[in-house]
Parts: sequence; structure tokens; C-alpha cells
Amino acid sequence: MLRETIQFVLLVTFIWTGIVCAEQANPPSEIGIYQPLQTQMTDTMKVRIYIYNRTDRPQAYEGDVLDGKGKLILSGGWDIVLEEIKDGQTIYSRSLRTGNVPSVLHPLEANESDHWNWQVTVSDLTDHPGNYRFRLKYKHLSHAGQLFRIVEYLKTPEFISTEYIPDKKTYFIGEPIKLKFKIRNHGTDDFIFERGGDYRGATRHLRFYFTSVNEEDVEAIDPKPNQTCMGGLGGPITLKPGKGHEIELPLSAYLCFPAPGTYTIKGYQDLGFGEPDNTIAKNDQYGPRWKYSFGDTFKLNIRMPRPNEMKQLIRTQLAIKDKYERRNGFSLIGYPLYLQSLLNALKNESNKGNIEALLAGIGSILTIESTQHLIKLTEDERTTVRIHALSHLLRRIPSKPNPALSMERQIPHWKQHEIELAWDESLRPKLAELLKKNLKSSSPEELAAAANCVALMGNPKSILLLAEAADRIAPEIPVVEKHAQVVNQLASAAYSLHDYGFESIQADKNSSPGRLAVWADSILRHREKHNEQWEDLVLHMMNLDCSLTQYHAIRWLPDDFSKRDQIPWKKLLSAQDHQVWWYAMQSAKRFRPSGLKSIATEIRNETVDRSKKQHLKELLKEIE
Repeated sequence: MLRETIQFVLLVTFIWTGIVCAEQANPPSEIGIYQPLQTQMTDTMKVRIYIYNRTDRPQAYEGDVLDGKGKLILSGGWDIVLEEIKDGQTIYSRSLRTGNVPSVLHPLEANESDHWNWQVTVSDLTDHPGNYRFRLKYKHLSHAGQLFRIVEYLKTPEFISTEYIPDKKTYFIGEPIKLKFKIRNHGTDDFIFERGGDYRGATRHLRFYFTSVNEEDVEAIDPKPNQTCMGGLGGPITLKPGKGHEIELPLSAYLCFPAPGTYTIKGYQDLGFGEPDNTIAKNDQYGPRWKYSFGDTFKLNIRMPRPNEMKQLIRTQLAIKDKYERRNGFSLIGYPLYLQSLLNALKNESNKGNIEALLAGIGSILTIESTQHLIKLTEDERTTVRIHALSHLLRRIPSKPNPALSMERQIPHWKQHEIELAWDESLRPKLAELLKKNLKSSSPEELAAAANCVALMGNPKSILLLAEAADRIAPEIPVVEKHAQVVNQLASAAYSLHDYGFESIQADKNSSPGRLAVWADSILRHREKHNEQWEDLVLHMMNLDCSLTQYHAIRWLPDDFSKRDQIPWKKLLSAQDHQVWWYAMQSAKRFRPSGLKSIATEIRNETVDRSKKQHLKELLKEIE
């Protein structure tokens, strides 16, 4: 008996030791701290701190970083050390922990995180400028944050040089202009600046900006101002002492030179350092974002192209193998004098990539004449030509004026420039007639492009054409994902057209998934004009094993939906389609149907999706 007991104790000890060793070898969490790269002594700095459970099992951490009022408390196992760096060495450090505060354990589910947003007055951290770093600690975990600069004035440091260098001094109008931005660290400490995160959805890196004027005070034109930015890959770059960094930029994406001459060009950048020039602070759709500091001045000679140079430029661009690079090159041409050459090259072109590129060139020319040619091209015999002509028209068609809509909805900021230069209301009737033909196409891509344009025409009767197109593209279940995306565009167009008046379309439980989607998006504006059975039809859409109908039924579900307890909540909250699941979650939070707690608990226990687990956890907290 004693022998068996000893063996059992040894076995338990072995297992426990293995668990402890495994946990020590593979820490259950990671921690991190982020802050701006440069701040003034008089500023309030925003700092983000997080802890993350990277394992596939629940964990817990002890203590808090902030209290309920956002004040630093650093209880339990937490600490933040402020370090001052000079000549690559830590010359001073101090803990920001002020005393022992009672702490509690906080659970962290698998792949779950907690984070804190701390705002600290810079003068409370130090009484003098310099290079600093936060070191975040939690028990055995430690994370050294990025170096940041506390400065007295927002000027580019004397030990940092910036310059813009074109690859040659003379270009002809329309020729691609290549430029290198160079930054060099002449100091004795690491220098960190931001790069990237500034191009997704844009034609260029929006961290850079240029102005230019020639000897006759003729200013160069920004070909696409007010651009949208949805981020992109990027992050801090560490520049070691004595090292440099280069970024290649297509100057043609920033400046369009209207006439020959010698231009003086000023380059600016927003890389996390330097004093912003408030006269050229720029916004994007998310509000104030880019604050540019002056970098360097250089000169370029711009001359007129010879006829053979224009043809050769088009041939050279068409020979580029990468189709995205080829298209982007044409999208930077922008000069009316190239219009006829581009149209001539398009006449007999059959390669889809070349057609897309040539249409990008025509679309880059912002004149009413180019718009007229794009409208003609929507009835070209080649489907690819029609599709890309429609996509370029979309940027220059204003919504039909409607007093019920705000001006922002009628003309988004990113379209104003194109509309002012390239649109005339006399073009609308002709285009509206041609779009009816495009909506009868068998091409999913053409239907989607036409639907987007139809939404801007302002004719509610077009909803009938949208429903007929949806019947053809999604006649039955299952609906191909590609076709479902087209129906989404058709339904979205129907939703927009109801701003201009009511047009009834017929739908019932025997209707196609496509028609049901268009119908659902259209009734939300005018439910009072439909019969009392509309709620039953919405429930029918939710119960179908079709993510397309479920999505359009749950997406715009109104607060006064009276049959909320008949909604198949478990079916929708268990949906694989993320959009269906997301809108079901939002509706569940609004309606709080009976039995929601048990449904959410059951689904949370069953799902392996960590994002869904987190949202369901938050929903359960709200319910409780």
C-alpha cells in the first residue's frame, strides 16, 4: 500500500512539474504598450496597453493597469518603467508604480485580450526633452516599447536629413515621373518614424504631399484630391545611427503639370516628426488625419510630348507584364491630349488586361469629352469594355439632386473634383437609357457595375429592372457567392432609389432569392405602403437555408418589427456567413428576445471562432 501511495505521489508530481515547465516554456499571455513617436512637453499623450492570452485554454491575470477613472494604479503584477535613452544607453529609469493597491484576478478566455487607454500629461513624466521608452512588466513578462521623442518644438531634428530626388531632370507631359524620398540619421541614437498604413483605396501613399509652381506662376494640379484611405500595411521603422532609408514615389500620382515649363516642387511628409504646415493639413473620410512637415525642394523641366512619344508611351505601358502595375500606370496619364491615342489603341484590343488599362487611362482624363466617350463605350460589343467604362463613369456621375438628402450624400467629398471637371447634366438622359441595356446583361460584373450607376440616376422605376436582373442572377437556392455579391449591389441600388419615391415590386414566398433581396431592401423605406404580410415574408427569408436572403432580411430589420420572437435566432446566431451573424447579433442586442441568454450560451460553448466567442461573451454580460 505504501509503495502504491509513493508511486501515485511521484506520478502526480511528475505531471504537475510537466505542466509548470510547459507553462514556463510557453507563457500564456503577451503584453504590449504603444504611444506616439513624438510629443511635446505641453501635450497629453495617449498610450495603449494590452494583455493577450495566446493559448487555447482559459487563463487569468492579477491586478489592473488603470482604475475606473483612467488613473494609473498598476496593481497586482503590473509595472511600467520609464527609461531615458542617450547615445544608445539607458541613462535613467524609474518605476511609475506608486504603491500597493488591492488586486483581483481577471479571467481571460482562449485568444482573448484586455486593453487600457491611458492619457498622461507629458510634463508629469519628465521635466526635460529627450528620447524615452516605456518598459511594461507583468510578473515574468516584459515588453520594451518603441523609442519616443519628447520635444520642446515640433521641428525635424538637426541630425535627420530628408530629400526628394527625381531620376532625371526633364520629362514630357504624361511621362511617368519616378521619385525617391531619402531620410538619413546622422545622430547617435536610434530614430523611429512611421511608414505605410496610408495607401489602401488610394492611388498613392497619403503620408506624402507635393505642391508645385512654374516660372509663370502656373500651379500643378492634384489629379485626385480628397482621397479615401483605409490603412494598409505599415508601422514604425527604426533608423540606426549613420543609416538611411529610401521610399520610391510616383510623382505623377501627386501632380499633373498643365503646361510646359520649369517647376519648383516642394515635398512634404507626415512620418511622425517635424513641425506640421497647417496650410496643407489634409483630411480623409475619417476626418483630420494627415499633418505634413516640409521635407525638401527640387526642380523639374516639363516639355510637350512629340506624337511618336505619346504612341511609344502607350506601347511601353501595355508591355508591362504585371496587370496591376500596367493599369496603375495608365491611371496616372490624366492629360486630354492623350485621349484620342488611347481610344485608337482601344479599338481593336482584345486582351482583357490591356482593355482595363486603356480604360483606366481614358478614365483618368477629367473632361466632359472623355465622359461622352465613356458613355458610348457602355454599348461596346466587348463585355470587358462595357464593365470598365461603367466603373469609371461611377466616379463622375453625381446623384440626382434631391432636397430630402444632405449635400454630403449627394456629392461625397471624394467625387467632387471629378464631377466638377467631367460631368454635365445634359449627359444624364442618354446614360439612363443605355443603363437599361446594361441591366439585361448576362455578365455578373456588368450587372454590378450598372447597378451602381443606376443608383445615381434617381429613377425609382428602375427598381423593377433591378428586381428582374436579380431574378436572372439568383433564381434559386443555393446562390453562388459571386452572384450573391451582385445581388447585394442590385439591392443596394434599390435601397438608394427609394430616396426619390416609392415603386412597388411584387414578391412572395415563391419568389427567387435575388428578387426577395431587392424587395427587402426596398420596403424598409416605405413599409406603410405594403400589405400586412410583409413581416411574414421577412420571416420566410430568415428561415430559408440561404445566407443571401437571411442577410437582407436581418440587415435592415426595423425596431418596430412585431414578430421578433418568431425570428429563428439560433439559426442566425449560428450562421457561418459572418455578415448574417453580425447583423443578427446587433438585432439580438436591440430586441432582447425571450430565451436569448440560453441560445447565446449554447452557441458560445459550441463555436471555435474566437471573435464570435468574445462578442457572445459581451452580449451575455449585457443580458446579465
